[in-house]
Amino acid sequence: MTTLYKIAEQAKNRINKGPSGPNKDIKQQELNIAVYQAFGVVVKASYFQNKAEGITEINGAWIYSFKNVPVTYDTDLSMHTCILPSSFIDLPREIGIQYVNTMKPGSKEQPQSKPYVRVPNNFPAMSRGLAVEGLQGRKLMYVEGNNLYFPNMTDDEAKNNLLIKLAVSLEGIDEDTPINIAPEYQAAIIDMVVAKFMPETQLPESKTANQL
Repeated sequence: MTTLYKIAEQAKNRINKGPSGPNKDIKQQELNIAVYQAFGVVVKASYFQNKAEGITEINGAWIYSFKNVPVTYDTDLSMHTCILPSSFIDLPREIGIQYVNTMKPGSKEQPQSKPYVRVPNNFPAMSRGLAVEGLQGRKLMYVEGNNLYFPNMTDDEAKNNLLIKLAVSLEGIDEDTPINIAPEYQAAIIDMVVAKFMPETQLPESKTANQL
């Protein structure tokens, strides 16, 4: 386990030991943003490598849960909605959004039954008045900007708030929160951050995102 702060500090130490000497102009926020960006690159590289090997799931280490996300009602669209608690990694078919359900979705025997199913953003307009095969009785959602929209969420479901699991880009994670990143991925992230602030420096022979 590590933290965003520890990764940023390791990168900062590498930068300060470079040929140009300590860089006092680097702000912690700049380092954090660079770590966010490098983390996203590493997660995507890991996903596509696994996919090439026949593994289509996202590594569970990249998934974070957000509980009790509040739901509001958009009176203009006549639809329930919520603000995503964090940005998520841009992966095919929006699978960066791994799971969405109400906090009390079912019985004790099946407490996490019937999660919401992602549909295209234009689904409400395309399906109006139609019986869509395979989706009858399913709870639907679509993404628009920083929001999730729920075309058929009931008022009773909305009262329970949401459990949302995302492949996050770390922006929604506090810098001191423990995060599960394998050492080889930490090294790749640090290499990319160092390269961003020291582009003239030749990096050591550690694994980069292209080699993961």
